[in-house]
Amino acid sequence: DPHNEPHSENDDPSRSACWGCGDPAVDWRLAAERAGDAIHAANPDWLIFVEGVSCLPGPGTPNTFDSIPDDPMACDWWGGNLAGAATAPVQLSVADRLVYSPHDFGISVFDRQPWFRDANFPNNLPAVWDHLWGYLAKQNIAPVMVGEFGSTLANPLDTQWLNSLMNYMT
Repeated sequence: DPHNEPHSENDDPSRSACWGCGDPAVDWRLAAERAGDAIHAANPDWLIFVEGVSCLPGPGTPNTFDSIPDDPMACDWWGGNLAGAATAPVQLSVADRLVYSPHDFGISVFDRQPWFRDANFPNNLPAVWDHLWGYLAKQNIAPVMVGEFGSTLANPLDTQWLNSLMNYMT
C-alpha cells in the first residue's frame, strides 16, 4: 500500500482523498492504479495492497466532504472505506495481483462511529463490514486482508467488537 490511511481533511477539501472522483490530485483509486502499475513494471508477481479512504465524496464538488455525512455508512476509519470499489474498482495492468486492505478499530480508538451506538450492536457489525469492504471477498471481486485492526480495550464494547470482527473474518 503506497500510503497509510488516505482520508478526508475537512478543513481543506482540496487535500481530501476521494475514491473514484476522477481528480488525479486526490483520487486515491487512480493513485493506487498508477503506483500498482509502476510496481508491476518492475515485478509483475508482486501483490498490490490498497486501502480505502475514510469518506466517500459528499454533496458539492467531487472532492469535498461533509463533516457529518447524512449517510452513516459514508465514512469509516481512515483507509477503511472500500464501498466505492463496487462501482470504481482498482484496475491494474497485471490481473489477479490486487488485494484490498481496509482498517477497522474498536470504539476506544474513536468513539464517533454510528454503528457502536446502534441498538442492535454488535449484531449490526457484519452488515457494516459487508457494506464497507466485506462484499469484495463475498462477491469474489478481490481478496481482502484487514491490514490494521485493534483497540485499547478501554471500553467494554471493544471486546464485543473484537469478537464480532474475528468471527466475521473467520
